[in-house]
This record gives sequence, structure tokens and C-alpha cells, in this order.
Amino acid sequence: MARKGKSKNFSGDGAGRHGSGSGSGRGRIAVIGAGKMGGILLQACLQRGLFRRSEVSATVQHTEKAKLLSKTLGISVDHDNVAAARRADTILVCGFTQTK
Repeated sequence: MARKGKSKNFSGDGAGRHGSGSGSGRGRIAVIGAGKMGGILLQACLQRGLFRRSEVSATVQHTEKAKLLSKTLGISVDHDNVAAARRADTILVCGFTQTK
């Protein structure tokens, strides 16, 4: 869920936050919800060369997770789902509904 107020962005490799990526034709990719499921999917795609780090950004709910994921994967990680989606050409929504 997008949070109101200022968004913190943690850039792992200094990749730009705007633009159409590095020219692969895919453009920018946003992974909304890069927690447990989304983080594993994202890591696998990066390791297999399906995504370029300069083309990918992700969002998570917690600041510490954002810092760790950014450092580990070398990508831009942020808390603002709406902003990430607006910057992206392709959006992967990786989440699940919690039931009570």
C-alpha cells in the first residue's frame, strides 16, 4: 500500500529513477511488493539476466528491508508503490491477500 508523505528511495547502484532504461526495449520495470515472494522472483530474474539492474526498481513496506534489498540486489528500492508504477513501463505486482 502506498504511504502518504515523503518517499525514501534507496539506490543500490546509482541507477537513474527516470527514463526508459538501458535500451533493451523493455524499458523500466517496477516490482511492487518485493518482500518474500516478490524478492525471490526479483532475485531470480536478476541472476538469470532477465532484468538489468539499471531497469529495475522495487517497493517494500519496511525501511530496513528496503535498505537491505537495495544493497543486496543493487537496485533502487522505495516505499511508494504509486510513484514506482508511474516510472515503469512494466509493473509486476507481487503480493497476496492476508485473511484474518
